[in-house]
Amino acid sequence: MKIWTTDVTFDSPWETVAQAVWRKYPNKFNPCVVATDVVDRYVEKGILHSERVVTSKFPVPGWVEAIIGTHSAAFSHEISQVDPKKRSFSMQVKNLSLGACLELRERLTYDADQNDSNKTHFHMEQYVTVFGVPLSSYLEDSLVETVRNNSVKGKLAIENVIQLIETEVDHWKREVETLTKETERCLETLSLSVRDTVDSWAVVAAEELRTENTPPPGSEPS
Repeated sequence: MKIWTTDVTFDSPWETVAQAVWRKYPNKFNPCVVATDVVDRYVEKGILHSERVVTSKFPVPGWVEAIIGTHSAAFSHEISQVDPKKRSFSMQVKNLSLGACLELRERLTYDADQNDSNKTHFHMEQYVTVFGVPLSSYLEDSLVETVRNNSVKGKLAIENVIQLIETEVDHWKREVETLTKETERCLETLSLSVRDTVDSWAVVAAEELRTENTPPPGSEPS
């Protein structure tokens, strides 16, 4: 078994990073993942539980394919838990393809930084085990290297989506500000119009009242 771990800090709040994880694919920086299919999703005690099947096409060295076989696509099983109260996102992934000779497990966590609420800490552990085939140790090293390279692409993919989300948020902020200003102008115009109308009614009413109380010309007071 080969174990590989990595830690990354994203300069974005946990809420933004959590959204980016869900919107990570498809992504030009990590085109290996071609599909994600939701199998189950539910909320229990305030925690979002999800189960997905992920379809990938990873480039594998030819000599590795010669030993473990060639597959046009690889499938993996993903289970995740999102706890918005604790600001924690955990994920466990295990391969479904090539199960007779390969076990690839991943544990990923996205947690809000304890010292800076505008940062998110990402931790990943990957366990690679090859069995029942020749050169298993060499195969494990090769697969770990592939995983390491893909993790770099995965980070770029997350950062790309974070930038997209931040751009969308800025856009909607400007839209809301514009709408708010337009609403304020409309309310001000309406207020002035109502005030002018009320003033006009008051003038007319006063004139009518004055006319009613004014005796006709030439009439003698009784």
